[in-house]
Amino acid sequence: MRAFLGPVVAATLGLSLMACSTVPPSSMAQLALLNPLTMKPGEIRVVVTFPDGIRLKQGDVVMDIVWKNQDTGVETRRHFALELVTGNAAAPQIGRMLRADERLYLLMLNAADAESFQSMQDEVMRAKSAGAAGTGSLSVGFAGGCTADPALKTGPVKTSVLLRPDAVSGYIPVFADMDLMAVLRSAGLQEVPACKDDLAGPARPAGGAS
Repeated sequence: MRAFLGPVVAATLGLSLMACSTVPPSSMAQLALLNPLTMKPGEIRVVVTFPDGIRLKQGDVVMDIVWKNQDTGVETRRHFALELVTGNAAAPQIGRMLRADERLYLLMLNAADAESFQSMQDEVMRAKSAGAAGTGSLSVGFAGGCTADPALKTGPVKTSVLLRPDAVSGYIPVFADMDLMAVLRSAGLQEVPACKDDLAGPARPAGGAS
């Protein structure tokens, strides 16, 4: 599958927020307080909404966490392909907000990746405890995707991204109704690739993850 989109920044390591015009103003304060070093990796959830014709498969949504030690210049990085959660997903408040023509995808780290994320958190915290200064970021992006609806090939393709840092916190809107075609075109792509095989099948009800 041809690459669909580049990274969409979700949050930074409690140091600064990479702002975007599509970040809801009500979320700015919450995002500014997010610290990926204290998140619970096994409890992190990402929700992505698309027009119903857009399809994602396992591995199409990715997460990157990066920290650069300012003293040594050494960069520590982890890259994860998020797992699609199927069945009756535990995001009822989001499901109720869906429009009739939208589809919801709920994603999480698998067990091995959650352990790797925790390992990096521990590594960075040890460095900081020893006096190291650094900067870092947590990002969510798209490595694939396609459309089963020819009308969406050239857009607009509105998406919203929400992040839950742990089981206690609610979902924080990161982007709301961002037109991904603008991102595609900035990357030199003029249309969303058409789906093939089983991904090209009919749309399923948007309320499947309730």
